[in-house]
Amino acid sequence: MALLTDKQLQAEINRCEFCVEKPCETACPVNISPRDFLMAAKLGSPSDIERSAAIILSKNPFAAVCGAVCPYTFCKKACVHSQFDSAINITDAQHTIINIAKRKGLLPRFDVSEKKDKKIAVIGAGVAALSASAFLAQKGYSVSVFEKNKKLGGSLRALPEKLLDEKTINSDLSNLLSWGDIKINNNVKVENLTPYFSEYDVVLLGMINESFEELKLKNKTLPKHCFSILYNSDSTESFNSKKKIHTVEKVAAGKNSALIIEAFLLKKEKPEIENYLRNSDSVACEIPVGLETTFFGRKISSPFLLSAAPPTDGYQQMKRAYEAGWAGGVMKTAFDGTPIHIPSQYMFKVTEDTYANCDNVSGHSLDRVVEEVKQLIREFPDRLTLASTGGSVSGNDVFDKNSWQSNTIKLDSSGVFGVEYSLSCPQGGDSAEGAIVSQNPKLAAKIIDWVMEVSNPEIPKLFKLTGAVTSIIPVLREIKKVFNRYPNKKAGVTLANSFPSMIFRAGDKKEWDEGIIAGLSGEGVKNLSNKTLAEAANMGVTISGNGGPMDYKAAADFLALGCETVQFCTVATKYGVEIITELEQGLSYLLKQKGIKSVDELRGIALPNPVTDFMDLTPIKKIPECIDDLCLSCGNCTRCPYMAITLDENKKPVVNSENCIGCSICVKTCFTGALFMRDRIAEEFSIH
Repeated sequence: MALLTDKQLQAEINRCEFCVEKPCETACPVNISPRDFLMAAKLGSPSDIERSAAIILSKNPFAAVCGAVCPYTFCKKACVHSQFDSAINITDAQHTIINIAKRKGLLPRFDVSEKKDKKIAVIGAGVAALSASAFLAQKGYSVSVFEKNKKLGGSLRALPEKLLDEKTINSDLSNLLSWGDIKINNNVKVENLTPYFSEYDVVLLGMINESFEELKLKNKTLPKHCFSILYNSDSTESFNSKKKIHTVEKVAAGKNSALIIEAFLLKKEKPEIENYLRNSDSVACEIPVGLETTFFGRKISSPFLLSAAPPTDGYQQMKRAYEAGWAGGVMKTAFDGTPIHIPSQYMFKVTEDTYANCDNVSGHSLDRVVEEVKQLIREFPDRLTLASTGGSVSGNDVFDKNSWQSNTIKLDSSGVFGVEYSLSCPQGGDSAEGAIVSQNPKLAAKIIDWVMEVSNPEIPKLFKLTGAVTSIIPVLREIKKVFNRYPNKKAGVTLANSFPSMIFRAGDKKEWDEGIIAGLSGEGVKNLSNKTLAEAANMGVTISGNGGPMDYKAAADFLALGCETVQFCTVATKYGVEIITELEQGLSYLLKQKGIKSVDELRGIALPNPVTDFMDLTPIKKIPECIDDLCLSCGNCTRCPYMAITLDENKKPVVNSENCIGCSICVKTCFTGALFMRDRIAEEFSIH
């Protein structure tokens, strides 16, 4: 048993590959998904710890205990890293997350089902018996537990203190007993079962070894409403086998007993259980705050959409996304009658969370997109299916206007729920003034006017702009003039797209590597987008945020800046469209933590003044201090650019308060978390 430090926990989380196949979950006897609870805890906020704990506890009420005592043979052995470098330390991570949740009062409270008029007696209070009790109580049954010893927990009490301490056992038990109507009767040795048979609707024998055999001998005839905890398909045997059964397997056996008992009480067929030491049943983890909102008056289940990108390039991709739970998406940008060039190997991975691409648009025709839009709307009428297009920017206004308008009319005829127009491709447009169309306010406004002139008033139009401008305000000012000319038509902007950059890579050039113009996306552009959105927020234009979010918090920041919806690309490319569950749960728990009751209440909450003025930032300088027990004496903190840190004779950092300017970079780069910032004492203010 080992509790990880915050930095150690983060290091383990960062190693997780978020595997599609979830081998760690498959290997867990109670079907906990380490992939999901590690991702949930990634940002480390209180709402993340609560959410991660909920994922774990919904499958296993003995979560901290199992984190301490589970053997390598389950999730860790199945971890893909065990075949590459070393397995992620899943068990210690689980134990740590539950411990943090308990310490900070963040344990989730699961809603108990409506109370049922059935009473259940459970004889024995070991892991399996109590697991069955918890799941039955959570389903609304009244459970009375009878235990011959003073303390609950059975065989857990016999484990060495260094492996499992009493505090961990007791804290898990305390949480388990809050799952519903569970009454504990200690110091009760049951010898005659007859009174229990008459008083209770079900009697569950949860003891093990000699106690179980002794009770069976004294009560030779057991009625149909008497059950015992099973460890295999032979219903004549219970936990008296000599086979070693691990704690987590006992939890699974207890959960399976709960399933069998409920089926009996509901007069249903006994469930078929292939392996009594495995169970995937869980307590429902409800989203605490609903995410319903609207898009130009149309109801959607969440403000999170997929942007026009590879994960939306066609019917099959969109269908997969909708089946995963996305509220909507923008199909990848398509044109009519335009030759499309898509370079080979157009994707770049700049860092783990920053990608780039030199892919302009979809290779599919607009006619194909129209038919796929119709099919998606038929099959998923509750989803926000949008399409994306553009037009020519040749300088020939007659030709160009026809291009933009004909594409608009064609998409409007499909019944699409909205159309987005690409005015910000990093590769630029034919002869636009400036490398990107929307860098030129007048040109952007002219094109938007062409579109709005023929736009169906019932179909919203979004115009995708770039953040690669000195200021977005002049651009939006011109666009708003156009919108004002069409007061009965729905329109807004998408801001701020990928950010233009140049990347070198090996190519055919002899003199040097080839330079590629590529749009940066993901974490590396998030803060650039934040700045652009903050500037645009008070312009009175509807905005769909785009460009940067790799997690729910970044998306929440966009919403706080007034965005109506948030579009994702890179995070779905990296983790797959299934990431939507993580994103939506993350936002919901964040809203709960902050006492915000809806997405509509969150939207614009940072306005009208989202930026703290530079001169209002506190000049009071803090100073770093070291936690010696966490310091590994790497000496990296002595790289301080102000030369404020040296090492003492024990290779521990010493801070010179006169040199230290309080920039905090040493704290932010200490990989063990040994350094932290504290307030200065009086004598440390001599310079700063």
